[in-house]
Amino acid sequence: MMLSQGTLGILVPWVSALLLREFLIDLACMVACVPWFLSNESNKDGLPLRLGAAAAMIRAFLVVVFVLGRVGPWFDFDVRQQHRYLQYTRWT
Repeated sequence: MMLSQGTLGILVPWVSALLLREFLIDLACMVACVPWFLSNESNKDGLPLRLGAAAAMIRAFLVVVFVLGRVGPWFDFDVRQQHRYLQYTRWT
């Protein structure tokens, strides 16, 4: 959803890079799950589980960044300067 709504142009580059990295890890996890699902062998579960754990950790970090960017002294630190005045009305 965030990628389709133009978030990469609004967020600062390092947050956008994290968002893209999470998307690619999610995609890799889904692709790695196919052989495991088809064979149902427990020896093929290592890679999908590691990728799923990595995606969950990155998502948790992005949620923390998103929350910190909407409250307190770090308000909109994750948004590019030229978009900050638009974000106030968007997230309230």
